[in-house]
Amino acid sequence: MEEMRKSMAPDHPLRVPLLTRYASILMAANRVDEASPIIDEALATAEKAYGPDHPACVQALNLSAARHYQSGTSEQVEADFRKALAINERAFGPDHPGNAVLLNNLALLLTSAMRYDEAEPLFRRSLAIDEKALGPDSPNLAASLNNLAILSDSQGRPVEAEALYRRSIAILVKAKGADHPEVIRNQGNLATLLFTQGKAREACDLLATALAAADRALPPVDSDRGLLLIGLGDCLAELDDAAGARKAYERGLDQLGSTLGPEHAYTRLGHALLAELLDSLGESEQAAEHRKLAGDIAPSEVERLIND
Repeated sequence: MEEMRKSMAPDHPLRVPLLTRYASILMAANRVDEASPIIDEALATAEKAYGPDHPACVQALNLSAARHYQSGTSEQVEADFRKALAINERAFGPDHPGNAVLLNNLALLLTSAMRYDEAEPLFRRSLAIDEKALGPDSPNLAASLNNLAILSDSQGRPVEAEALYRRSIAILVKAKGADHPEVIRNQGNLATLLFTQGKAREACDLLATALAAADRALPPVDSDRGLLLIGLGDCLAELDDAAGARKAYERGLDQLGSTLGPEHAYTRLGHALLAELLDSLGESEQAAEHRKLAGDIAPSEVERLIND
């Protein structure tokens, strides 16, 4: 980097891709503090070399959004995404394929802030752009479909959410095979939706399919398998199979504890659910042990995680 600074003028256009590439490497290595001044330099250089509304600024703005997200400054993340999107729309038009990722990222940010009414049209625009550019069966549509399904479910539209999940899964199975990790995760999402709609048997069958694929495709210890097992425990408990539910919860906790750690919210949720099951079986001492491991996880947090 020092050689570049010595050999190129501060506003030399070739500095921009070099700086953004270096910043991307640092961000990928989670070296955010080191990346931050490089990102600022890349953006300042791009604005000076090309002007503040030139598409050359977009990558630096995306990196800026990523570093602000890491530091928890969501307002600045939103500002960076909106500026990058506005630049792209002015330069290439509102339906350019390059806008799809920016729209999706901004919608995800708004969803995390529970600004669902603002997020939904952005998700739909992103999906429409990708469908037009890539075709209705492109695997690149799967993430947008999944995101829109999650939002639709949170807005009380389970029928629409189910259709979106099923379309996402069908696209991924066709493109990547039934044992691909994305398929497995999306099946878990759909199973959660089915369970919350009172379709425990259907959810149980889908989780069994996903777990069989996980055993073929995932490492022996994996957090995705752990979450599927916790979901299976819920379904079996609802179907009055206490022994099966207990085994699923215990296996899921082994996986989550080894991958996410004992303090992670999902691990604590698993302990809370197992404690509830053990209480129903009259095993109060063991239930108390798991309740202690669950810690002070609030009922509202349990509900949010179950439906996440």
